[in-house]
Amino acid sequence: MSKDVNQETLTAIAASAQEAIDTVAASRRGQASDDIFVALKAELAKRAVTHAISNEALRSYAAAIAAGREVTLDPDDLEAQA
Repeated sequence: MSKDVNQETLTAIAASAQEAIDTVAASRRGQASDDIFVALKAELAKRAVTHAISNEALRSYAAAIAAGREVTLDPDDLEAQA
């Protein structure tokens, strides 16, 4: 049962994180990747999932958004949840 709860939690975190990425991408595409990184951190903080994705992954997402590429959350980028 705890495995199901953990999977549900990870699914919810992933969905919330993807929404944050999409929101930032829609408003920041083409801007400097450092600015996009800060915006991603802020948007994830609003959703209380900042802890879920490493800064390294966020920086790669920011670079992709800056370059105009679509970003889809990689489930492997989610940090292990205790």
